[in-house]
Amino acid sequence: MKKNIFFAVMIFIIIFLFVELSLNLAQIRPSNASYGWNNAHNTYNKYINKIEVNEYGNRDLPKAKRFKNKSNIILLGDSQIELSQKSQNMPARILEKKLKGNFNVYSIGSWGWGNDQQLLFLKNNINEIKPKYVILFFTSNDLENNLNHIGFKGEKPTYKINNNFEIQEPKFLYFKSILNNFWTYRSLYRLNLLREKKNYKNYLEDESFFKRDNCKNKNTIDNKQLLNHYSNYDYLRKKHIQIYNKRGEKIVNENDFKKNLQKNLILRNRYKPEDDRLYYFRETQSLEDKKQIFLTNYLINKMQDIVVDNNAKFILLNVVNENNLFKDDKVYNVCINHKLLRYSNQFFYALFRKVFNGIENIVTYTIHEGTEEYDLIDGHLNFEINEKIFATIANKIEKFEKNK
Repeated sequence: MKKNIFFAVMIFIIIFLFVELSLNLAQIRPSNASYGWNNAHNTYNKYINKIEVNEYGNRDLPKAKRFKNKSNIILLGDSQIELSQKSQNMPARILEKKLKGNFNVYSIGSWGWGNDQQLLFLKNNINEIKPKYVILFFTSNDLENNLNHIGFKGEKPTYKINNNFEIQEPKFLYFKSILNNFWTYRSLYRLNLLREKKNYKNYLEDESFFKRDNCKNKNTIDNKQLLNHYSNYDYLRKKHIQIYNKRGEKIVNENDFKKNLQKNLILRNRYKPEDDRLYYFRETQSLEDKKQIFLTNYLINKMQDIVVDNNAKFILLNVVNENNLFKDDKVYNVCINHKLLRYSNQFFYALFRKVFNGIENIVTYTIHEGTEEYDLIDGHLNFEINEKIFATIANKIEKFEKNK
């Protein structure tokens, strides 16, 4: 009897491992086995054949190529610092050049990284690097990345926040990194997130929505008309055509492009139902929005605390791209399900004042409307814009150095 059970267990294990190996080799989705990835080179290897990485696995200079006997700077970010452009176009290299080779700049981050991964990196490695400055290249989608358990390249370590705004740090990081090698775990984890969708309330189901005034006798527009005032459609269409032409990819026809544009403004994450991506501009935030704001503020303030405790200066870089704002600063009254909602650039700036509350050194760089700021291959900020941005950062650092 015992022998039969033993053989049955062995056969099950062999079949399980065979299926696991087959599904992984066949790259059946979900195929991303990394937990908190360090670079996203396989996303852009058709444009950049080979990359160099630092000792932490991020796209960067290897240790052997760093300046000798120079102070260090850590540049934290996401795809805006990794890029799929030439190495010399990377913000870290631009900043090193602007600082005349007086500092080594570590490029720490990857596509889809949130402030959670950036904070964990600092906790684990700041003592080893001993930076004089830490710069966070903040992007607005950090708010969503901080709350989502699945990121650009798979599962990631995420700080959890409940409806009472209590925050729990990531646990069992090493164990989860092992589990992510198994297709079965990756699938079950995602299925569980889909199951939890029903517990999520979008802004139309949130308590705050039902407390709104009724639209009756108000001069309002609907949410489709609102999109006509958001951003610059001609600019977005031109950007799409130029980038896809350069890549040699098929240009999406105008009707489908408009549909995709609208879809991108209501879908935050595939593991959550449709919501309002224009929440940045909405006067009243839902509970989900408030949790993102609170958590993001918590994470970046924790970064600042760690940096200060290690006798370094923390600088938050905030790039405001007017191409992604409303065309003007007026308040738009929008009627949705007979309720009045108000949207404006004014509320966008107010939201990020909450996000950045408590941060001492903020450098804001504004890209003015109509500026063609994008690279024609990866769509991120191009070399010319990054040169201007990091000249501003270099000036800030040089002022700190003079005032010591």
